[in-house]
Amino acid sequence: MNLFVPFLGAVFFSAYIIESLTGIFLPDIATTFFGSTNRISIAITAQLSTLSSVVSVFFGVLLGVLSVSYNHKRLLILGNIYVVLGIMGCFFAQNFLFMQIFFPIERIGTVAIGAMAFTLVGEY
Repeated sequence: MNLFVPFLGAVFFSAYIIESLTGIFLPDIATTFFGSTNRISIAITAQLSTLSSVVSVFFGVLLGVLSVSYNHKRLLILGNIYVVLGIMGCFFAQNFLFMQIFFPIERIGTVAIGAMAFTLVGEY
């Protein structure tokens, strides 16, 4: 049995963990950047998910074009690099603007990992 396929499944599901945890930690993010957990601060913080979803739709279409021209394993590795860059950028964000910049970068990597994981499983 090829061990690469279960590895891809683990990479796929671990990449989507941050997407599910964002909603849980919205009050903490609002407290960190805005100093309160009132409804307005949480609503502004929730825009992170909206912004990253819009970016992921555009990148998903672009990834469809790129996957025809480039190696799938390289795109998977590039997705992993984007996830690491996005997470590190969110961790070290000094203000909410940088958080808004780096959170969609993580989502781009997550979309690339998801698409390339299914593509590579289909190949094997």
